[in-house]
Amino acid sequence: MKTLSKNTFRFLSLASVSLLVAFTFSCKKDKVEPNPPGGSGGSGSGTSQPIVATADLNYVTDGITYDFKCYEQEDYGEIINFGDTLLILRLGTTDKTGKSIDKATMIFQIRNINGFQQGEVYTVADNTDDRSIWLMSTHTIDPNDLPDSYSAANYNNGNPQLGFGELKITSLNGKHIKGTFNLTAEGPAYINPQKQLTIANGKFESYNLVYN
Repeated sequence: MKTLSKNTFRFLSLASVSLLVAFTFSCKKDKVEPNPPGGSGGSGSGTSQPIVATADLNYVTDGITYDFKCYEQEDYGEIINFGDTLLILRLGTTDKTGKSIDKATMIFQIRNINGFQQGEVYTVADNTDDRSIWLMSTHTIDPNDLPDSYSAANYNNGNPQLGFGELKITSLNGKHIKGTFNLTAEGPAYINPQKQLTIANGKFESYNLVYN
């Protein structure tokens, strides 16, 4: 495989991250629904928000482990269902009040032309035109530098599969969604040498699933 220059790599990385950031802030919830029983409100007021996702992140190549936590952000929408065929999870590191922390992000894109059902498992290796899962994750080590990017994807277009793993929807009822995920991602995509990220014990749950 042809090795890209450092300048080309930085351009592709910046483009990927810019697209990720643009998408991350492009959709807002029309209205924040009440928190689940036992939850507390008031994002930004110092009170704890419901937790949306947790995971154990291991940046293998860098020797860094991280306890990922994403709390609900007001007027944001961490999990969005587009037309019942595309499910997006926009997960980023936050503190307990829902304030963003420049550390790690995970963006999942799950597609099923037949809609989503409780109990379904989406596996990177089994991606098809009708049903697929794709992950992009970023990790900020130095705030003054570009974040590292990692992907788990199988585009079935002649390019090699990146990473592996699965996501399972364990519960889906109205605006309540719950699931688990465990994956290994690689990055930067198609650049050698690649770094590796393992995501273990991933869990997500929201009572504010957004429908668009």
